[in-house]
Amino acid sequence: MIRLIYAAVLASSVVGAAHAQSSQPAPASNPGAVNVGGNKSPSSPGSAAADSPKCPEACVRANNEKASAICARKIEAQAPGDFEWISRPFSGIFQQADPSKPDNAIVNYRGDSIRFLSPQKEWVRVSYECAFDAERGAVVGVRVRPGRLDQPMALQAPPGPNGQPQQTGPVKAGPLAEAILKAAKQRGAQPQKPPPPPKVGEPSPIDFTQIDSRRGSW
Repeated sequence: MIRLIYAAVLASSVVGAAHAQSSQPAPASNPGAVNVGGNKSPSSPGSAAADSPKCPEACVRANNEKASAICARKIEAQAPGDFEWISRPFSGIFQQADPSKPDNAIVNYRGDSIRFLSPQKEWVRVSYECAFDAERGAVVGVRVRPGRLDQPMALQAPPGPNGQPQQTGPVKAGPLAEAILKAAKQRGAQPQKPPPPPKVGEPSPIDFTQIDSRRGSW
């Protein structure tokens, strides 16, 4: 009798525990959760494709040479007078680039490998940005400004009276060119001394051989 009661109690406890476990709600999945490494869990393939740029990094690199050839003419047209490329044709004209947005294929290429000759006849280093449509192979727009890419806008010269940016100083030459220029200026500044006038009675650098007439000819 006691064994039957104990078996019935044990069976009821097992059934209750199983029922309680099955009644607990399952944990909900969070696709945007951050794991221990600080990275979000991978999202669905559809959302990843919608957020990816239309011209990614591989597309930017593939169109670099084509964009350089087309954008160079547009950048040269911004010069007020003469211009001089620093890197061409040995390397490209762009040092930075931003991939396009998901809804277009426009890539923003940037560089600072050109100098413009200002109206004051001074060479000014210029940085430029070219918006290039990789799908159509065309330039959307070009912007230029004086200074290098790593030069903040606050450190540049303030705008002039007419609202145009003031031109910066000429680009300094290399140490060897500066030394040659300095030596040439010093030689040109030193006045050349005229030769001293000859004095009567002093020996001349020209020697004369006199022959005694009494000795006859040789």
